[in-house]
Amino acid sequence: MIAVPVDEPSSGERHGGDGAAVGQTAIKWSAIVIIVLAILYFLARFVVPLLPGA
Repeated sequence: MIAVPVDEPSSGERHGGDGAAVGQTAIKWSAIVIIVLAILYFLARFVVPLLPGA
């Protein structure tokens, strides 16, 4: 049986490409949060007052 080395980074190694992925993920989730807040604002401002009990 031949042992195949597994590519596992040690705890001391740092990879330079991870910063771009983190930044892209942060921008994506920030955009999602802003869109959700805008939808909630629209509902609270314009739709909720139209309901009969409001």
